[in-house]
Amino acid sequence: MTEEMQDKSTVKHDMIEHQRKKMMMQKEQLRQHEAQWRVYNKIVFSLCILMGTLIAIYVGGWLMFVKSIVGTYVAYTTRTLTFSYFVKAVIKCITAATVAGAIWCGGYILGRKLER
Repeated sequence: MTEEMQDKSTVKHDMIEHQRKKMMMQKEQLRQHEAQWRVYNKIVFSLCILMGTLIAIYVGGWLMFVKSIVGTYVAYTTRTLTFSYFVKAVIKCITAATVAGAIWCGGYILGRKLER
């Protein structure tokens, strides 16, 4: 009888040990999975920031600022510059930084939303 109880105890102990090893393996897989997702999240966040920065530079820096100044200069040298064109160019130049900042913030916010 005691031998039979010892066998059952050994079997239970082996089952518990097997379950413990299985749980440890699952925990390790979960850690690896979480680490992999952290890397993916950082990549997505970095891409959103990069795209937001590039679009902000293009729209705010090139389209609204540089192109307005160059267009105003070309209109002035060809003697076709009007007052309304000049006012629009000045407004574009003044608001270029605000628009660029808003676009960059949009990229940052999108990156933070997609990161989680």
